[in-house]
Amino acid sequence: MNVSAINSSMAGIAQAQAQHAGAATAIATGGDMVSGIVNAGTAEVQMAVSTSMLKQAMDQDKYLIDVLVK
Repeated sequence: MNVSAINSSMAGIAQAQAQHAGAATAIATGGDMVSGIVNAGTAEVQMAVSTSMLKQAMDQDKYLIDVLVK
């Protein structure tokens, strides 16, 4: 099975956005404040990791295209 790094990164970004939205909703509605803050922080780290992975994957694709063109 071949898993695309770009697709995986995009899925991670979507998951981080959903987690952050859930955390914001929990905080705004007076839910579990500690859990909401922890989830928001976790979502922020996941977003940073996923965007970094996406950049690396796109740079690698660019490098491969440059090699094929030459």
